[in-house]
Amino acid sequence: RRSPLHQLPADVWGMRVLFVVNCFDGKQLPLMLLQLRSATQFCEFGWHLHVLIQTAVSPGPMEAAVRRALFCTRLNSSVELSFQQYKASVGHGLARMSRVAVANNLDLYDFFI
Repeated sequence: RRSPLHQLPADVWGMRVLFVVNCFDGKQLPLMLLQLRSATQFCEFGWHLHVLIQTAVSPGPMEAAVRRALFCTRLNSSVELSFQQYKASVGHGLARMSRVAVANNLDLYDFFI
């Protein structure tokens, strides 16, 4: 018998997820916020979610909106969030940096998105 969708099987409860998002210049913020709101479901279902946002602009202006989008009622706070800021010259290389982030964290997380 399968578990209801709102309950995770015991063997995935507490799994660690790294969700890497690239937001080069902030223009992608509305779409990114929509994705992040969906990603918080991992937290609501018992997973440990860490969101890493890679950007080529100062994360300061977007941080408050991102934290609101990442609110998890199970924790009564936002999920774990970090930013990696790169120089604008990184250009399309920002996509490669997400693969580097995953490679650098292989032993810390169970799933990568």
